[in-house]
Amino acid sequence: MYYDPQFYEYTALCHIAKIYDEQLSINYRFPDFYVPISKRYEFDGYFEKQNIAVEVKSYPLTNDEISEIENKYKNFGISKLIIIAPEFIDIQTQKGSELIKFNPSFDNFSKDKYVNIIMGLPSLIKNELETGKHNFRFRLAKRAKNKRSRYLNQTDKKIKCIGDIKSEILLRTPNNNPPIKVLWSTKQWMSPKDHFYKKRDNLCLGGPIVFDIDGPMVHGAFKPCAIDSGNNICQMCKFFALKENGKLVSILDWAGFRNIVTFFSGRSGYHTYVFDNNENKFKKASLKFMEKKIKIDKQITYSLKAEVAFPLTTNGFTGSQLTQII
Repeated sequence: MYYDPQFYEYTALCHIAKIYDEQLSINYRFPDFYVPISKRYEFDGYFEKQNIAVEVKSYPLTNDEISEIENKYKNFGISKLIIIAPEFIDIQTQKGSELIKFNPSFDNFSKDKYVNIIMGLPSLIKNELETGKHNFRFRLAKRAKNKRSRYLNQTDKKIKCIGDIKSEILLRTPNNNPPIKVLWSTKQWMSPKDHFYKKRDNLCLGGPIVFDIDGPMVHGAFKPCAIDSGNNICQMCKFFALKENGKLVSILDWAGFRNIVTFFSGRSGYHTYVFDNNENKFKKASLKFMEKKIKIDKQITYSLKAEVAFPLTTNGFTGSQLTQII
């Protein structure tokens, strides 16, 4: 079985945190102070109290691949290595690491949840959706062997309401492979279903400005993210991202923007939409972002091709809904 790497790694780390009933640091940088932080070796997970490292692979591992992973960790002075994967193939010798087979459950975000899910959109989002000019695509939990991630692009020429979104999910996504994210383009397009076909000409028709405050981007500068047996969301990420988003919204208000809506991303960040798009106001706000060092994902805000998770859908990493906060 092959899974979306980011989805699998996160859910596997949540799983091992519950098994050990201890706080687990994730994306932990080995403290080699002679090497810049960006170049230090990264552990997928690390139990600091017990000095246990965790390595996660989203595909079946062979005996040789396990040996290769173990060799990488030999010089780190850890007391134990845990390797998590969907399957272990042809294990011929006794391994020094603990091998844990894990296949995630899809119960918290199965596509059947979209049959009765309540999705009362705020008017600004509803009006934008009703244009029928946004592209939708669905990032699936499982992938093909030779792909990093798998997406299904919309087939409906125009998705204009919640019913259209639900129909696409229920009719097109497999029962055993639900969407971990329902994504929509931040901009409107003349032919939305052709948005990701590079060989087809398309015309951008404008749309809201969208800001993505990512928890690890804000929190990671201070300390590794952490999860524990009782919570599959890094609380420090959520805390720092909320504070950063508060600064962002204050600057937008100062610059003169009024039609603003913010949603929790379902894991560790926030998406803020600005609908009264004005070039002069945006330039004014951008200068203030730089001055205050606001950490936004520039690929979302400044790229016409950007996409974010659609409001009120379910984040498959955590099973949480993208709820409105402003």
